[in-house]
Amino acid sequence: MKTLKCAVVLASVVCMSSVYAQATKKVDDKKDIVKATKTITAKLMSFEVGDYVHAILKDAKGKEHSMWIDGEGVDYFLAIHAKKMLTIKYQTVSTYIPEAGGRETIDRIISAKFGKLDSATWWKAERKKSSVEALTKKYDPLMQKLSANGG
Repeated sequence: MKTLKCAVVLASVVCMSSVYAQATKKVDDKKDIVKATKTITAKLMSFEVGDYVHAILKDAKGKEHSMWIDGEGVDYFLAIHAKKMLTIKYQTVSTYIPEAGGRETIDRIISAKFGKLDSATWWKAERKKSSVEALTKKYDPLMQKLSANGG
């Protein structure tokens, strides 16, 4: 009888461990996996708007790139410097995209620089002067104008 109770308790512990492992795996499956961080010199040509906003870039050799945008204010920084050569830092990331039904590998812009001015410093200065609502009102029309599909 004692052996049977131990077996039942052990089975319960193993089962709970399995449930915990599966729950943890589901959370881990949604964490981004950065595969590489790279820099490119390119111009913003337009934005493509769908489920997410993508920057359409043209590098110095004339090759077009479509990249996701991450980071506060990076989209607005790109917009005000459209058609100008920028230094863009991006990551190749394996990320969970619900609309795609799972994990996808994407290129995602994390910062941009025009001359000595970088997107993070610019955004910090903008936020000091204005609310997010005011900045949205100011820069969203420019992003719509630059939208490849009309916003």
